[in-house]
Amino acid sequence: MKKKIIAILAVIVCVGLIGFAVFYSTYPGPMNKLHNEDVMEKYISDFLKNGYSRYYIINSIASEFRSIKTDEGKLEAIVFTTMNSNVPPKDPDTVPYIIEAKEKAQKETDPEKKKILQNEYETLKNKYGKPNDSNFVFMLTANLIDGKIDEKSIKLFLEQDTENNKVMYIPAEEILPK
Repeated sequence: MKKKIIAILAVIVCVGLIGFAVFYSTYPGPMNKLHNEDVMEKYISDFLKNGYSRYYIINSIASEFRSIKTDEGKLEAIVFTTMNSNVPPKDPDTVPYIIEAKEKAQKETDPEKKKILQNEYETLKNKYGKPNDSNFVFMLTANLIDGKIDEKSIKLFLEQDTENNKVMYIPAEEILPK
């Protein structure tokens, strides 16, 4: 009798575990949410690295999800991203806009204006090459298959403010340096 009860309990536990596994493998729940966030974070990070690494040293990229909406197999996420970067090491006095500021200061004859221009030159020179944060607000859209992002369907947009303080999104590629 005890063996039958143990066998029945074992079958119930196995069936329960199998049902649980099937449910969570298809349910767009927490596991898929974490997977989707990882996919979105990597996509944005790769986008910024590929677009800016020719011109800047990328020190770090951090993303914060402001909202994630899913509806009928579609995903829309608003992601606040900070990229910390700096220009490659180089003598600031060889950089065209810094040279121009220095020459302007040297040519100025009015002592007050000369002092202001000299301060501007020194500020540019001292800031050159220092790490700097750039902030982006992205909207990422994608199709979902079984609750997971279809990576081939991802589209990335950048938030732009308009004159009327309305939010508008443009294709993110438009912000990349050329």
